[in-house]
Amino acid sequence: MNTPKILGVFILFIYKEYMEIYIAGHKSGSLQYFLGKRPNEFDALIITDIKTSFPDDILPSLNDHLWLKFNDVNSQYETQIHPTKEHIEQGLNWAKGREKIVVACHAGISRSSAMALLIAYQECQDIEQSFSVINIHHHSPNLLIIKIGCEIFGEPGLWNRFLQSNDEKLKSY
Repeated sequence: MNTPKILGVFILFIYKEYMEIYIAGHKSGSLQYFLGKRPNEFDALIITDIKTSFPDDILPSLNDHLWLKFNDVNSQYETQIHPTKEHIEQGLNWAKGREKIVVACHAGISRSSAMALLIAYQECQDIEQSFSVINIHHHSPNLLIIKIGCEIFGEPGLWNRFLQSNDEKLKSY
């Protein structure tokens, strides 16, 4: 059996007063591998495309879950199901008060990292601490999810920090 590569697939975000957040991909195998190592410790926010089925193989390893369905798009295309304010609010409301969360999308790079960042901000209300949940060299948080989250929180500093992290990523190439 091939073990999925873990480095950079999920990032630990621990604040004893807040929560643990992991970012993973349900199609890359990192979610299944992680939950196999720590079964029944985590709640999961699973994000799939509208046509992708739920990864049922993870259910026995979860305490609770929320399944959101929208495409990984950065603008509101008419032919795609894009993330909406309702999706983001539903995910944020579900995450409130949870101690251990794994956030997973297809690859664990865009939608999951954006939602993990917003959940982290919601919990700690500190922009720099929230950004510690992502690795700018691996994750590319979904622009539309971040934009909607910034509108929900009414925090322009979060948007500015997101733009700064994108500049840092571009300069590293």
